[in-house]
Amino acid sequence: MECLVEDGLSVSNLVGLGSDGASAMVGHHKSVATLMQQAQLGIVLFRCTCHSLHLAASKALVIMPTAVEFLIRESHKWFSTSPKRSLAYKELYQVMEGKMPKEIPGHSETRWLAYLEAIVTILDQCDDLKLHFQLAASTEHCYTAQQLCDMFSDVCNKLYLLCMRKVLTEVNKVFQAANADVTKLTGDLLQLYACLMQLVVILSILEKVPANSLDSFAFRENLMPVSCVHFGFEFENACGTASLSIDQLLSIRERCRNFVVELADQVQMRLPSNIETAIAGKAQAVSCDVSADSVASTTHWPFSTFN
Repeated sequence: MECLVEDGLSVSNLVGLGSDGASAMVGHHKSVATLMQQAQLGIVLFRCTCHSLHLAASKALVIMPTAVEFLIRESHKWFSTSPKRSLAYKELYQVMEGKMPKEIPGHSETRWLAYLEAIVTILDQCDDLKLHFQLAASTEHCYTAQQLCDMFSDVCNKLYLLCMRKVLTEVNKVFQAANADVTKLTGDLLQLYACLMQLVVILSILEKVPANSLDSFAFRENLMPVSCVHFGFEFENACGTASLSIDQLLSIRERCRNFVVELADQVQMRLPSNIETAIAGKAQAVSCDVSADSVASTTHWPFSTFN
C-alpha cells in the first residue's frame, strides 16, 4: 500500500486486483488481497484464470492411468532422440498415408494442457505408430518399442486418450489461444465449469441451479450413472467395436467420469468469490450495451455445451 502512495496512486481509486493463485497474494490471512480489501472495501479480486486452469487440469489428470502419460512421453522421446528412427517412421508413414507425418510434440512438466496436441497427433497416427513400434521391436530387439507396441494395441489406452482429447479440447480452446480476450476469461472459466457439469451431472437437477450459485453447488451428490455419461461419438463408437467385457467398459467409463468430476471439482475450487461480477463481465464482453435483463439471463441455464 505504501508503494501505491509513493507512486502517487490513490487507494480510494482502487477497484480490483489481478494475481496468480499464490497464498501470499490471494490467501485468506495477511495476503496482498486481504490487505487491499481492508484498505478499500469492495475491490474485485481476480486470480489468473490460465494458471488456475492449469492447476485444475494437472490435478484431474492424476486420475488417468500412468500408462497413458508413459505412452505420450515415450512416443515423443523415441523419435526426438534418434534421427534414424524418425526417418524410418517418415518413410513408413509416406508409404501408408502418402504424406509426411506430424511430429509428436514434447510435453512440459509444468503445463499438462500442452499434452492435448500430442494426444491429437497420437490418435491421428495410432495405426501407423503401432506398426512402426511392432517393426522396431522385432528389428532392434528393444524392450521400449515392445512396450509401446503393446500399449498402442491396447484399446483401453485409446479410449482414455479419446476421453482426454474431448475434455482437454474444451479446456484448451480459450485458455491457450494466442488472442484470448482477457476481459472475459473468468466468465469463460465459469462457462467451462458449467459444461463439465453438463457432462456428468443429472441435467434435470442441474437446470434448476442458478449460475451465481455454481460455486457452492454440491454436484458430486447428483452425478449421472456411469452408463449414462457420453464422451463423444468417437469414444462411444470405439466402445461399441472394442473386444472388452461389460465390466471392463464400465471400469473405463467410471475412470473417465471421475476424471471429469475431479476436473470440475478443481475448477469449482478456483471460481472467483465475486461470481456475479464474473457473470456480468462475460455479458459485458459480448456486448457493450448490456441491459439488466440480458445480464440476468446469463445466470440461468442452459449454457453452451460440448459439441
